[in-house]
Amino acid sequence: MAWNGMDVTIIVVVIAVGCALTYISSQRGFRRVVTDLRLETELQLYALTGTITALQKQVSEMKPAPGDRACGHATRKCT
Repeated sequence: MAWNGMDVTIIVVVIAVGCALTYISSQRGFRRVVTDLRLETELQLYALTGTITALQKQVSEMKPAPGDRACGHATRKCT
């Protein structure tokens, strides 16, 4: 079977359309994944910010135990 110009043109067009549709579909899927990851990251960041704020509050409310010194050594002399 011999290939004529019209057969080759049809095959090239079908392949080009298939490649274009695959590219468009991949781009949509990639954007969806990136959006989902960004949202998940933001939620984790907000949760981490809340945890850090709560810990800062707890630390600021802590009082040093009797005998504790600013350097952290309770019994020995700091140099």
